[in-house]
Amino acid sequence: MPTSFGQYYYDGASFETSTGIFTDANLTTAAPSGTYRLGGVYRIWDGTTLSLIYQCDSCCQTICNPLIAPFTGVFPVTSPNNFKDTICTQSRPSGIVVIEYDFGTTGFVGFPMGFDAAYDGVTYTNVSSNRYGLIQARYKGSDDWISEATLIDASNNPYALADREWKPLTATFQTTGTSTSETLTAASVTLKAKSPEKCYMAIPKQLSPTNVDVNIYSPRPASEGSSGMLDVVVGCPAPLASFASSSVANVKATASEACALGTETKFYHVQVNGTAGTPQLFDIVYTDAGATTHPAIGYYSIAGLRWMEIGPEGIIDSSGVCNGGSLLTDVICTPNAMTNSVSACAETPSVVYYHDGSARLPVLNDTLYSDSAGTTTLAGGYYQLQEEYTIIHLSSVGDIDQAITTCS
Repeated sequence: MPTSFGQYYYDGASFETSTGIFTDANLTTAAPSGTYRLGGVYRIWDGTTLSLIYQCDSCCQTICNPLIAPFTGVFPVTSPNNFKDTICTQSRPSGIVVIEYDFGTTGFVGFPMGFDAAYDGVTYTNVSSNRYGLIQARYKGSDDWISEATLIDASNNPYALADREWKPLTATFQTTGTSTSETLTAASVTLKAKSPEKCYMAIPKQLSPTNVDVNIYSPRPASEGSSGMLDVVVGCPAPLASFASSSVANVKATASEACALGTETKFYHVQVNGTAGTPQLFDIVYTDAGATTHPAIGYYSIAGLRWMEIGPEGIIDSSGVCNGGSLLTDVICTPNAMTNSVSACAETPSVVYYHDGSARLPVLNDTLYSDSAGTTTLAGGYYQLQEEYTIIHLSSVGDIDQAITTCS
């Protein structure tokens, strides 16, 4: 006998033992695909088959639990088209949860997306991009595809975003039958000239609560369709790497002043372009292991040998080597000289070189070196820099001899 729950009917003696869900008592019209709940029991219906039952506790994806292997997969947000996708993650340890948002490398790379994360009543929006550094707005991406003005235009707002939730049982997003109204404003959108590529967020997590919710928003004007993509990786709570530094009490106004300092304390960092214990451009720095406090804006010594400039929200805006009285600035660069800018843009910046200019980025006539002592110049040719996809051309003696451009 069919049993009604709300506007739907199942065909078994109980929801747990049923094989189908329908919209009519005659059981002739299949209900829409999606996740259905009766009491604390959830089942996924694809229009022809009902999944195994699962309880509410398993609605969240377990990321890290001492009793089971950690989840090391990617949450792929593909063909986004006016959705709000929610990923509920569950982890037992305390530590720092680092979330990576990757705009991908194929098809509409960097098409604007919104994302934030919520834990223990706090919503986190700030990220550090490996290409652009600090981005504070919820909506991030490139204006290569669509302008900020179009996204926030009154004719497109508010957007009706269909709600979807990540289901561990099928490793897919499933619609919930509800929607979220989302209005975009100039304050909520920050678009860059190119894709932010990879963005990182850090969330301090205690033993309890156990859940971190990640939200991805894909508002699309009707003319755009399902453009873009985003891969999300939620890390297991873990301690941040530390490094020796001068103290906040001795923050300086210049790199040369910072180089006169010694080691006074330890700082901690989220690795954006750096490696564990070796902070680099756009890493996120904290004064405490709990990742609650950023250093004051200014210059600091790193292990008495290097310097770093801390900007808003603890982001490293620049760094370099003290090198006696002759300061050099780090630059993350493609490893080899290329014969044209197109070839340089096809390479991935992966090596730290150094320049002798006074600004964060090298400018015309600055010289680049392969070693921190500043004795070996780079070979002539085209190079791509990590920061903002910058393209430089070096002469045979390693100095910038052409106008600086960016990858197109």
